[in-house]
Amino acid sequence: MIKKYMKIGIIFILLINIISNIGAGNEFFLNEYESLDSNYLHIYINGNDDFTPENGVIEGDGSKNNPYIISGLYFDGSYQYRLDEIRWKNKIFEFIINYFFGEVENALKIVNTDKHVIVRDNMFVNWNEPLPPQDPHSEVTILSNHRSIKLSKTKNITIAYNNFKNCNEGIDCYDSDVVINNNEFIDINGGYQIINLNRQINSIIENNIFQSCECEKGIRIYKGKQNTSIIDNNFNNCILNHGAIDFTESQSLVSISNNILNQIDGYSIIGSNGCIENNELSNCEIAIKVEDSIVCNNLIHSSGPGIAAIGYYELYHNDIVNNSVGIGFYGDAKENSTVFRNNITGNGKGFYCITNNPPSIFYNNIYENDIGIKNNAENYMNALNNWWGASSGPGGEGDGDIIKGNIEFNPWLLNPVVDAGRQL
Repeated sequence: MIKKYMKIGIIFILLINIISNIGAGNEFFLNEYESLDSNYLHIYINGNDDFTPENGVIEGDGSKNNPYIISGLYFDGSYQYRLDEIRWKNKIFEFIINYFFGEVENALKIVNTDKHVIVRDNMFVNWNEPLPPQDPHSEVTILSNHRSIKLSKTKNITIAYNNFKNCNEGIDCYDSDVVINNNEFIDINGGYQIINLNRQINSIIENNIFQSCECEKGIRIYKGKQNTSIIDNNFNNCILNHGAIDFTESQSLVSISNNILNQIDGYSIIGSNGCIENNELSNCEIAIKVEDSIVCNNLIHSSGPGIAAIGYYELYHNDIVNNSVGIGFYGDAKENSTVFRNNITGNGKGFYCITNNPPSIFYNNIYENDIGIKNNAENYMNALNNWWGASSGPGGEGDGDIIKGNIEFNPWLLNPVVDAGRQL
């Protein structure tokens, strides 16, 4: 009987040691970044009192002039590799450890705080945590909703200069204001979005790099309470079926400016009630699809449809070049929708209309397209005072771009519009 109790005691001590070693981040971490501290499986901060050194805070008092700093940490979600090492050392703890750490959804979670906080210079890698296997030989199942950072009911949080690599999702924010800047998101695959702002307040996303990501959405704005700015971000080689930038369900104005989007499969920018200005989009499956929005001063080239417009819109001072369709009108235009002072050149169809209520098109340079305008609607399209690439007017009447369908085009301009296109 004594031997039995001794055996149970030894097992209990070993279990405590293993769990404490994992929590302390000792031999079970595979850390290739020696300059970063690997002491954390995950951090959960709930309320103002949880900003402690044990939770990664290295300085600050939470005030505006002296914010809390969480920095220099390495969050590795590769639990399956760590668990294999534990199994090799002592098989009896195999399932216990698997289950204990198997369902943590966030590397860093901060909730219910109004303190000023900067999360900077951290690494979030392999945060695609598996479900606990039912037996040592079962397949590993990856949970699709696991993310690197979760914010809920916070204020004054800045997330800057962090690296996110090979994770399911990047950052999820609920009912929070946040600044997300100068981060790198590489190989964010399998989740629903890279950055999700849900009921956000005055948020800014700027100077981030998104590379080789494959999610349903890139940046998602959902039921925003106040305005959001998305500025100077770079998307490259991403598969984002519902939008690299998706504000279809936002309830506030979204400003999207000075972003570069290249090689995007799916929608690049899609939404309602936005101002889309000074962006460069290239090699995109669908560059911009908007409703009730302003689109101006953009360069859109070598893509499918350049701009797909619905509802009320103002489309002006854009360079739209070498796309399958320059601008398409796919839903009835609301009163006073206008398209003016754009350069539309080298496209398969410069303008393509399938709605019975097209907008007015004027003072555009429409030239060297396979077809200048194709209007499939029964109603006439007002396309007066445009330059068609020739002083003699559009094809059929003159030597300029061909037009098809019911289009009012006379009078036309005898010379190009000098201030059309992008104004830098």
